[in-house]
Amino acid sequence: MDMNEAVAKAIGAERNISGMTVRALSEAAGIPERSLMRILQSEREIKVNQVAQIAEALRLYPHEIIEHAETILERAERDVPTLANVTPLRQTEQPVDEERAAAKDSKTVQRRRDDSEFFE
Repeated sequence: MDMNEAVAKAIGAERNISGMTVRALSEAAGIPERSLMRILQSEREIKVNQVAQIAEALRLYPHEIIEHAETILERAERDVPTLANVTPLRQTEQPVDEERAAAKDSKTVQRRRDDSEFFE
């Protein structure tokens, strides 16, 4: 991911937070909707004056968009642990002790016999 793509993601996130549609942001920023779409999809380089126009439309300072983009870029470059690298704190499946399972089954069978004799 490059800075242009990170800025596009930051603008997209801020647009979602504001609740503005692409059309509304386009109108408020004075940027043609097609151009804004291309910016948001990282299909075209964003100009500094466009960052300023978009920031104003979103009621932000331009540096806030850039700082958000830097955070996105740092996260993308960070080595994030995957589940394959994580050691579980406890085992999720308990090993089956065959003797205990058989003893438990025989106790259950015996209780059922006792119960059936009681109700006869």
